[in-house]
Amino acid sequence: MLAIARDGREDDAFTFRREHEHLIASMEAIYGTLEQRRDEWQKEMSIYEEAKARIERGSLRRSDQWWLDNAAIVGRVGCRLRHKLAPRE
Repeated sequence: MLAIARDGREDDAFTFRREHEHLIASMEAIYGTLEQRRDEWQKEMSIYEEAKARIERGSLRRSDQWWLDNAAIVGRVGCRLRHKLAPRE
């Protein structure tokens, strides 16, 4: 369901959720609703895009506090996208 939403087909994701609500409700109680997970994904993507821009400008180093605070998120998104980012030393 989340993959459908990430693919830009949010209407299809909500339709899927309605049709399979009896199966999904328990998982949403654990992992959060589609809306919550979508919002989390958007925040993580914005951090990833900021990291990408900083790396391209050459203004991000591994020792920077911003990287230390956000490296786990950037790594997680990079794994999902199969495009990991890493600043210079």
